Amino acid sequence: MPIFLDLPEAVNTLFEARADLETQFMGSGLKFTLDGKLVGDIGEAIASQAFDLEIIANNSPGIDALTADGKTVQIKATGNPKGAAHFRPNDTGAEFLIVLLLDYRNRRAEVVFNGPEAGVRAYLIENTTFTSQRSVSVSKLRTMQKGNLAAAQLPLILKTEA
Repeated sequence: MPIFLDLPEAVNTLFEARADLETQFMGSGLKFTLDGKLVGDIGEAIASQAFDLEIIANNSPGIDALTADGKTVQIKATGNPKGAAHFRPNDTGAEFLIVLLLDYRNRRAEVVFNGPEAGVRAYLIENTTFTSQRSVSVSKLRTMQKGNLAAAQLPLILKTEA
């Protein structure tokens, strides 16, 4: 069953503005996606609240936050259901990976993946050399999530059921 997270009020306001633009320019082909660093920062903010994480200022590549007991966490976010989480080979591997799918229209975030990052990195190097940025689709991450035991996941502090 999908897990959905409530969004901070300021993010709701941003998503409302995006929805208003989408309505105003309906039929134009403009999508008003909030891709790039802003999406990543929003994802980190949501995950930090939902999983009680401490965001690391000036973080290392591949490590965005720490759990209360010092475990490392990488956080990825996308606003595209057909999108992907992107990884670089030079990122320092984190112990955990959280991937969120931001649902702009319904103003919530779905936890697509919550578990050990090592499994995702192993998938990235399967049958190829991992020398440049590689991606794992939201669909594949959902499939991988089904194999994550609850004990191997970070505990949620805040959540909203579908």
